[in-house]
Amino acid sequence: MTQRRVAVIGLGLIGASLGGALRARGYLVSGLDHDPATMQTALDRGLVDVVSDDLRVVLKEADLVILAMPVLSIIDTLPQIDELSRPGAVIMDVGSVKGPVVDAMERLPGAGRMIGGHPIAGKEQSGPGVADVSLFQRRSFALVPSGATSIPTLHTAESVVRAVGGVPVVLAAVEHDRMVAMTSHLPQLLATALALSVEPRDESLAGPGLRDMTRLAASGASMWTDILVSNADNIAAALGGCVAQLQNLSTMASAGDTVALEGAMTLANERAATIAGSVPS
Repeated sequence: MTQRRVAVIGLGLIGASLGGALRARGYLVSGLDHDPATMQTALDRGLVDVVSDDLRVVLKEADLVILAMPVLSIIDTLPQIDELSRPGAVIMDVGSVKGPVVDAMERLPGAGRMIGGHPIAGKEQSGPGVADVSLFQRRSFALVPSGATSIPTLHTAESVVRAVGGVPVVLAAVEHDRMVAMTSHLPQLLATALALSVEPRDESLAGPGLRDMTRLAASGASMWTDILVSNADNIAAALGGCVAQLQNLSTMASAGDTVALEGAMTLANERAATIAGSVPS
């Protein structure tokens, strides 16, 4: 049986973790990153078989191409990937926003072999040094076809997701981007805003609650800049809803309405428990 070959373009946390997970399942993994040190780390940790800074070399025999870069870089690179990769190769991205990516895919000659993807997994740290081949175990992995994605391409993507231990969830780009604005992008913004709001003079009384609430603020700035710009409308709607909730809580507190406050906090307790139960540990 011919060994399956995958090219991973972008060897940060997600790309390197995917490469390592697929390599553990028998894929021959070639990797490329703009940073030579990042490629070397991925190679030294056994997350890829070979690395190269030449895109043609990395794509030459790949059956599957995974684009694991910031969203705007994915969109910019797609035409070149379509041109240089083998005609039968499946092309999948793993960016956190899908609308603009699948729109770009649908306009390309090889649209039928392209599909959007987004693993609902990650860490606030970045780079192959913290990559984890078990990162996707039991995690939802969104698969977002364009209007031109072929059925065989979707089936291949589903098999890849299952190979790394993920749970494929097929949905439309508009629904994906609305959902992650609330479940992923809003928490990042709130953590960032909270970290920016804390004055240095207050840090002497900082406890584990503040540490936990600001953990996401340590996430990579360049990656998140692309995400926030690419999904701005959905994020604005999610943020508007959250601001309304904050204002409502502030109004209750100012009015001394302990009954309303306790009711809101109790409802939040219930929803937090539901959220905790839905996320694999």
